[in-house]
Amino acid sequence: MVSATPKSELTRQRLIEMGVREILANGVDRLGFTAVAKRANMTTGALYARYENADEFLVDVWNEACESHVVEAVKVLRDAMARPGDLEGALGVGAMLNSPPPGLSAGVAILSVVRRNDTLREVIEASLVGRMEPLLERHPQMSIVIAHAIGIVLLRAGTPDIEFDWTAVMGAVVMAASRATEQPLREETAHPVFPPIVFEDDIEEKLFNGVADVMAAAGYEKATVSRIARRSGINPAVIYARYADKYELMCRCVEILAMSSRTRTAIDQDEALENPVDAAYAAQSLRMTGSDSYQSIRRMRLETLMAAWHREDVGRTIEAAFEDALGQRVDEVAEKTGADKPTIRALLMQGRVLFYGQALLIEFGLMTADNAYFESFYNNLSAILHGARTNSRTTEV
Repeated sequence: MVSATPKSELTRQRLIEMGVREILANGVDRLGFTAVAKRANMTTGALYARYENADEFLVDVWNEACESHVVEAVKVLRDAMARPGDLEGALGVGAMLNSPPPGLSAGVAILSVVRRNDTLREVIEASLVGRMEPLLERHPQMSIVIAHAIGIVLLRAGTPDIEFDWTAVMGAVVMAASRATEQPLREETAHPVFPPIVFEDDIEEKLFNGVADVMAAAGYEKATVSRIARRSGINPAVIYARYADKYELMCRCVEILAMSSRTRTAIDQDEALENPVDAAYAAQSLRMTGSDSYQSIRRMRLETLMAAWHREDVGRTIEAAFEDALGQRVDEVAEKTGADKPTIRALLMQGRVLFYGQALLIEFGLMTADNAYFESFYNNLSAILHGARTNSRTTEV
């Protein structure tokens, strides 16, 4: 006879389930006992009897409801890497990422704040790195695939109105990564050149840098106007004269980033590209955004996307800036290369999610800016996607 689960354990499981829901609805930084208790239809005493504070509760949520989903996701990606081109593997990856389980999404959200939460870092970082490092030592290209998966989870939750079926693209990503070979850095891509960021005036530049630094250190919720003012050396009155509130200031920063992302780097723009995306440029871009010099902006972009999970206004701003920049870039590349727009869009979409995944993996030391597989991966990916579109058009004819 199977013994019944003790009531106290059922209560704990209920609280953890509601903790996952609260994270997805309102974010890790806003997780509180009152909100979780309300969701569980219990009193806060049920939480205080088990946990000293919200951080301890988060650790339990990670251990009981998230870690297994993250591990399973990595296993699905690893198995797909072992059988590149296998339809069943590609469909499995697509199903997982087109509709991520709540535990996986909440797990990615928790991982995104680990770097600025001492309690979470103590418990989670060593465990995660301990699991991942041996795998990445055996299969270093896996970091590229894992980064894509993380980026897709982040982007889907933060910008749900951007519709995209990731099954085919992730199948191509898995195949391209499995075939990628280690290549020495080419001289023209070894030293990233930052695209210029254009500001209206010195005040806007100081505020942008202040927002980046504060959000990188404290996250969106704690990035108050007063903290930004102190960091940027700008009087709060000057900020409020320009922007109605923190949200409006953040939106302006998102717009600035979107505009700067359209600017090419040191690769010669007049060179005819053989593929829809220049692999050397793509590799250089990832080395730039993964560098120490880009750290604050990289973290700000990650924090802003995380804020969009539970703030529709932030999500709409990101979506608008994203679609505007993406549409312009698709047109530019199509005109220059003659490649079809669906292929270009797929390549540029995966580039965006790879950035976000890279940003998170870098925090755990599981990916570096100088990944020697980037250029080979992009050469493979461009050829696979371009070939797939060519074959599709031939079949249609």
